[in-house]
Amino acid sequence: MYELLGNYVSTYVIDLPQRSDSSDALKYFLRELDKFKGAMEQLTGNKVTVEQLKKEIKSLNETRQLLHGLYDLRTMNYPSIDGVDDRFSQYSKMERE
Repeated sequence: MYELLGNYVSTYVIDLPQRSDSSDALKYFLRELDKFKGAMEQLTGNKVTVEQLKKEIKSLNETRQLLHGLYDLRTMNYPSIDGVDDRFSQYSKMERE
């Protein structure tokens, strides 16, 4: 399926070891992640660092927490926010992607 997707958007497939219990499985997987890192750096022009990954993870977790709060407001019997108001959150989510 990813072959078809590659016709429309940039696609990268991380190959997984066939046997996770083999002694070389972790080494193989780490090499695959390193190749993926290089592909992402080439695609975006940004250097991938541990610090930057931590910063992005923190930001995405904060966004996820805020969205959960927004969804909770919409599940109340008399929601304080409705679908019309929620358009902004959907637009904001698309902007990040």
